Amino acid sequence: MPLEKKSLQEKPQKATKSNKATINKDKIGNYLRIGTEYYRKVKKPLVNDTANYLVKWKKETLKEDFRIAEISKVEKFVGFTFVPGHGNDYKEKIDGFYNQYEMLNSRPELGDCSKSLDFVKHIFGEQYELGLDYLALLYLKPEQILPILCLISEERNTGKSTFIKWLKSIFQGNMTINSNEEFRASFNSDWITKLIIGVEETLLEKKEDSERIKALSTGEVTKSHSKGVDKFEVPFYGKFVLCANNETKFIIIDQAEIRYWVRKIPVPERDETNLLEVLRGEINQFLYFLSERGIKSNKKSRMWFSPEDIETEALNRLKRDNRAGLEQEIETIVLNKIEDFNVQEIKLTLTDLWEELKHLRVSQSYIKRVLQENLNLKPGNSSTYKKYAWSIDPQNSADFVVSEIHAKGRYYTFTTAMFEKDEFDNSKIIENVFSQHNKLKAG
Repeated sequence: MPLEKKSLQEKPQKATKSNKATINKDKIGNYLRIGTEYYRKVKKPLVNDTANYLVKWKKETLKEDFRIAEISKVEKFVGFTFVPGHGNDYKEKIDGFYNQYEMLNSRPELGDCSKSLDFVKHIFGEQYELGLDYLALLYLKPEQILPILCLISEERNTGKSTFIKWLKSIFQGNMTINSNEEFRASFNSDWITKLIIGVEETLLEKKEDSERIKALSTGEVTKSHSKGVDKFEVPFYGKFVLCANNETKFIIIDQAEIRYWVRKIPVPERDETNLLEVLRGEINQFLYFLSERGIKSNKKSRMWFSPEDIETEALNRLKRDNRAGLEQEIETIVLNKIEDFNVQEIKLTLTDLWEELKHLRVSQSYIKRVLQENLNLKPGNSSTYKKYAWSIDPQNSADFVVSEIHAKGRYYTFTTAMFEKDEFDNSKIIENVFSQHNKLKAG
């Protein structure tokens, strides 16, 4: 049937004060005034999910949709704050400030969560009870600083991504899943106020990436930076969960590092294609289990667990292979010079090494730390040392010869034997581990 054409005389009805509320189906309760700005609460549709957002809203637009009397009812806040909490501990309004931490939709209830417990056992293996404590701390003590959890495996379909997505389903808008590029980006306001920051297919091979994660993981405040807005200080409660297919090169860490909990995830005996949906269906029951079980381990450090608690072979292997980073660069430089100049040992200052390592963009302080903590080297007592360099042969200008230069500076002495396997004294590394542990415990 053909559509009936409207008369040219017909005009759409213009909105008036009397019919504004009828035309606008939104509720004035969905709007807030924070500081001097208006915001609208919206649910943004995502693939198989939704996300809560506060969208800036102009007062002029509000006037078009609501009566003045209704606009005056918009709830007002002094500003934003960020205080994590779940269940009865959650508060949206805190001393006149609006809490950016989102209330969870899930509610603990008694029931079966056997699939969830099996999955936790698969992820944490022999550290199953500590894994349950980690998850319980996230839910019951979200303000607690925790280790950087790393799930690694070269094999596919092990459950790493499922774990990340499961956490996202539990903690909803309080967790974000970033790419490597998003983590490195200058603007961080979209993830800096999250309880959990997951990174899939982690490849943070730059030293500044590791330093940034370490600083954030044990820090209490950081700077939020949005486009067009000056940086400002915010409290930081974020916990990092990194997933990687590369087991030894996904991040750079020091030999004495104690902030990382690295677990190699095995391939499950049986592939369950709908496992994530099953886990999501047990969230309420799993949260009830965590609430009833509580936290069984005692707090042993600032990051709750002791270095011994979270030590794994995967972590030790990562440390061994990570020694390759700067240490292997130093080893290559030293051995090349010893071979080129045909000498038994060579002396180099921090400045000498820094000049050779400029392509890595590392600081002299970091080189010094690697030399003294990782390689167990001390600078020589004398400030004068013999330096070698290539120079033109005075007898034959077409040829080069090795010349000796007497230089001044705090030098380190290197020999070929130093870089043979197991030559370094591991006692220094162990001593540094316990030193850092005691510092965190004291903090």
